[in-house]
Amino acid sequence: MYSRNYNMFYLIVAFQLLNPIGIFAQAEPNLNDILCKSREHLNRISSITYASYIETIETIKTQEENGNKSITERINQIFMYDKGKFRTVLTSPDPNGSQAWREVAFNGHIYQELFLEKASLNITRKRPLLPYSVMEIITTSYLFAIQPDPNSEISLETLREDKTWKKVKTVARYQSQKEIMEHPCVVMKLPYPAPQGATQRELVHLVAFAKDLSWFPVQFDSEVDGILASRWELNKYVVTDVGGSKFVMPLCLKGTAFTPDGEIWQKTTFVVEPESVEINSPISEETFTIDFSLAETVLDNDAQLYLKQRK
Repeated sequence: MYSRNYNMFYLIVAFQLLNPIGIFAQAEPNLNDILCKSREHLNRISSITYASYIETIETIKTQEENGNKSITERINQIFMYDKGKFRTVLTSPDPNGSQAWREVAFNGHIYQELFLEKASLNITRKRPLLPYSVMEIITTSYLFAIQPDPNSEISLETLREDKTWKKVKTVARYQSQKEIMEHPCVVMKLPYPAPQGATQRELVHLVAFAKDLSWFPVQFDSEVDGILASRWELNKYVVTDVGGSKFVMPLCLKGTAFTPDGEIWQKTTFVVEPESVEINSPISEETFTIDFSLAETVLDNDAQLYLKQRK
């Protein structure tokens, strides 16, 4: 009996040595190491420029005034960013072609918002929590890292801060390892308590980091009180060399929002024009200051003083 068990032990060991995947495939990985390497994608960007469009389709059935039909909105976006400074040009297509709608810019000191239809420019030293006016594709890819706090700015700057990732590391829990969209992934669970005064109890992100993409996030689900609320998926990307390291530039990101009973009520798609992407190329300082000549009125919101008025 002893000899038989002894031989069986050696057979099991031999099988495991010949089959190392059986030993290590489900070994719990170092989550802090994965998060650090994923964050490095953000740190490699000192400046970036790209053109994209954002398409939103609402399909919720309660929109009776629209005959329960889907509502589609498309916004074209030119995004320019350089070490915290930025400018976003937003246009919305109409039957006559793409028309300018809004521009926002931050030059390191002053936040500016130009409404072209009204020919009015507002300036302030206070940045809003959504400074780019709409989401942009890289920030959205890492949205899970920004705390569900009404005072958290949704921006690349927030994502580059040490304190942001310190909080993520504090809550991160290992969930599983599996293949997602043909990528070998480690899935983490990020449970966040609801902000004070919120009606929901808990927000949980399930984030899939792809090993073959230097741990770039390729999918994340958001659950509110245990019910799937949304899902973001990386559908297209390009891998490029930035400063001698691999950088994943998302080219198509798709988001789906669900009702509490599991029905789809909104779909959002970000699509970047690959030829428009420029990473770490110089951007002139003047880019981040909107010229007063573009507006008929200029209002200093902080002082509630018109710096320029219609004649």
